[in-house]
Amino acid sequence: MPNSQPGRIVVVTPWYPTPAKPYQGSFVRQWITAGGHSPGEVTVIHLANVPPGTDCQVTCSHEAVGPVWRVPVPIEENRPRAEVARAQAAALTPDLIDLIRQAEVVVGHVIMPSGWAVSGVLAPDQRFVLVEHASYLQRLIENEVTRPMVQAIVARAEAVLTAGEGAATMLRLAAPAHRGQIWAVGNPLDLAAWPLAPHRSGPLDHWLFVGNLLATKGVLRLAGAFARYARHHPAASLTVVGDGVDRARMAGVLRHAGLAERTHFTGSLDQGEVAGVMAKADVLVHLSAGETFGLAPLEALVSGLPVVASRTQGTDQTMSFALSSGRVALVEQAHGRAFERAVVDAVEELGRGPTANRAAEELRAEVARRYGSEGFGRLLQRVYRGELPYPVVDGLVQPVVALTVREADCLAPAIRELLWRGQKVLLAVGQADLATGQDPRVMTVDLSESAKLPEAARWLGRLVWAGPGLTLMCLTRLAALFGRLPGPLGQFARRVSGRSQGWRTAWNSGHGRRLEAVRFSGRRGANTAKMAADRLASALGVDQGSLPPVMVGRGEPKAFRNALERLWLGGVRQIPSILAKAPGSAGEKM
Repeated sequence: MPNSQPGRIVVVTPWYPTPAKPYQGSFVRQWITAGGHSPGEVTVIHLANVPPGTDCQVTCSHEAVGPVWRVPVPIEENRPRAEVARAQAAALTPDLIDLIRQAEVVVGHVIMPSGWAVSGVLAPDQRFVLVEHASYLQRLIENEVTRPMVQAIVARAEAVLTAGEGAATMLRLAAPAHRGQIWAVGNPLDLAAWPLAPHRSGPLDHWLFVGNLLATKGVLRLAGAFARYARHHPAASLTVVGDGVDRARMAGVLRHAGLAERTHFTGSLDQGEVAGVMAKADVLVHLSAGETFGLAPLEALVSGLPVVASRTQGTDQTMSFALSSGRVALVEQAHGRAFERAVVDAVEELGRGPTANRAAEELRAEVARRYGSEGFGRLLQRVYRGELPYPVVDGLVQPVVALTVREADCLAPAIRELLWRGQKVLLAVGQADLATGQDPRVMTVDLSESAKLPEAARWLGRLVWAGPGLTLMCLTRLAALFGRLPGPLGQFARRVSGRSQGWRTAWNSGHGRRLEAVRFSGRRGANTAKMAADRLASALGVDQGSLPPVMVGRGEPKAFRNALERLWLGGVRQIPSILAKAPGSAGEKM
């Protein structure tokens, strides 16, 4: 092994760009670059899974970020995450372990496999920072083998940074004792790579999609929505940037609609080429079923491109602040023609929006403040010094009440905006786990003890759910099983599976809302309002005449809302509707 002096920071990652795969793990390199480190300050150890029998020689190359060690890890594809983690730990040679232990800070990208692999070789007092951005985190937490591994790694880390708020919430609930060290910080964005294109007025006829061509990324829904739009817009065209296993299916939908000549598949492009394509498009349409962060819509926004996206945890986190600008629309998750109509309506509405570039320039400046490489680098440097990622701000405290999961979900964008503006938040919740999942900057008050249902009422609720709920669950699974068959029967079964899943989600959501309404109705609602008023006032430490207005969602039970308005002298105000999710939306599956 060649000699190499360890950097002050050692980054261990399962993904990193290679000559053969230049885009693999490019986000890891972006995180390192954003840190603004001096030459030689960072050493990268890339634990790369390879098929058994591959040459497993460890190599070191000197790249722009510093030394990059390539460590082949022989293991078969699709092995359990725990097995992959153990294989990566075994691949760390004594020389590499010594290199790791000499570092001041070790950064592990993704908890499993590489975070777990490196956590076992750290020196006892060595500082360890985790960066989590894996799409499979929920499966790790639900698995009985990997859940304790996740909890142990989080406990060992000094700080856990996630790209999306959803991942941070899952980790806080899985390891509640360590909630205060888990932070959702987003991803760094190099604005210099995305120049602001001049705005073009008129209909948004040239649609653009950038991303992996997978059904979960919404490419089939995109094809359906574009076909509907193109019926009434003869100049409409669609450019698709990226590649993936569902490219042929997407092309087939567009060809069946007679739109093959109006669709251009570019394949994978580098960042500079994507920026050039964005400069020629009219609107980015991104209809993913789920995003932890959603980088492509943000890149389009800073390029001056209007954005229509499905509402996910990621787009809620990154796009909510821009909803009032007339250049961003978030479409509630749905299925079939109703969803396609909503997308088309959103595109047409944005086409009638502002024609000046001022709104685009203001949005670009705000994105730079939140996710620009320079500010993001300062955040990382604070974490590496052992400080909090966000400076503590002394200022006004905004009291907020979210009794139910549904209301907390609706209030989440507004709470994030308050935190971005440097304002403190005091949140009263009706369920204990709602407090556990909050950002560490949010102070919480638990009101759950005031609204416990009698055991008989809980069992009655379960019985009411059981009939339709179990029937829809069986129908969904049976249709999914028959959906594997070829031909018309398989096609029909797949349609039934999709619709029954939607019916099941709607039933579960509606039943949950009915139970929540019972918990906070009548006397229980009034008692909860009194407890909320007393505990919020006590936590604020001010007299009744100086209470600030309390913020509530749009769907809080009437009995609770009326009682709170009588008791809280500072007044009750509803969150701005532009920041709220639609109360009836199913939201994103976690």
